[in-house]
Amino acid sequence: EWESLFMTEKTREGSIESSKEADTDITWSDDWDEGWESFHDEEPVQKEKSASSRSIHPLHTCWMEILKKLIMLSRFSELVRLIDQSLERPDVILIDEDDAHNLSQMLIGSDCFMALKMTLLLPYEAVRLQCLDAVEGKLKQGGFPGNTDDKVFLALILSSGIISTIISKSSYGATFSYLCYLVGNFSREYQQAQLARITQTSRDDKEAEVFHLTFRRILFPDFVSELVKADQQILAGFLVAKFMHTNPSLSLINVAEAGLRRYLGKHLQELEAHNSSAEARSPEILQNTLSSLEVKLKCSIQSALSLLPTSL
Repeated sequence: EWESLFMTEKTREGSIESSKEADTDITWSDDWDEGWESFHDEEPVQKEKSASSRSIHPLHTCWMEILKKLIMLSRFSELVRLIDQSLERPDVILIDEDDAHNLSQMLIGSDCFMALKMTLLLPYEAVRLQCLDAVEGKLKQGGFPGNTDDKVFLALILSSGIISTIISKSSYGATFSYLCYLVGNFSREYQQAQLARITQTSRDDKEAEVFHLTFRRILFPDFVSELVKADQQILAGFLVAKFMHTNPSLSLINVAEAGLRRYLGKHLQELEAHNSSAEARSPEILQNTLSSLEVKLKCSIQSALSLLPTSL
């Protein structure tokens, strides 16, 4: 045993000496280290690519069956909540595009609004636009739906970013009118709730109270910012004037635009000073969606402010 051990050590020593001799035989040129600087420059780019890459959930077939079952049972709130919860992992998509298309086809004939809501939670542009076209056609044919209190619809339109397409393209005029109607309706409800609170005649409705806070803090300022970015400053100014309950005699274009800039500036300061908690966001089934929208809201307001004249 001892002899074999020493023989092993000798073998190791021999291999080390031979490797040293091999190293001395290699002639290193002056530019042997060329390329390392560029290697370090390229490494962060590769990391950035890997961080931004998104993958389909390995169990997407199972999730497809679960979502399909929820649709068949008309359990749409659970459907929205489930997809929203999956957004906690932004690098993983619950289902692939073919599955998203198939699910939307299950809904689009009977409830195109629900089909659009579902697809707005998924990153598939073609499927989204197909459902948006169906909603536009529905609104043109039958007018506004009976549900004039669709909080989820407004929140998803804003969070998905499809609002810019709706505002900028005249082909979605009916959908844009419906969104303006929803915003106006929620603004009126918020003002009534504020008046009831001041006069101490408000009802104890915690859910409505939380949504009014969400609307004032996130949804309304984001809608206004999107209007400004889409070159709709006058409409945005009038909406702010109505929301702030400005005297109608002051609702002139220059006064409304001045109030718009002041409103956005003040709201940006408020966002930077305070972060809302999860309990202060409604609808409750869209916690991750609203959280993401609130984070993006600061940049949206800053972008809108940069487009407004500073001389107002």
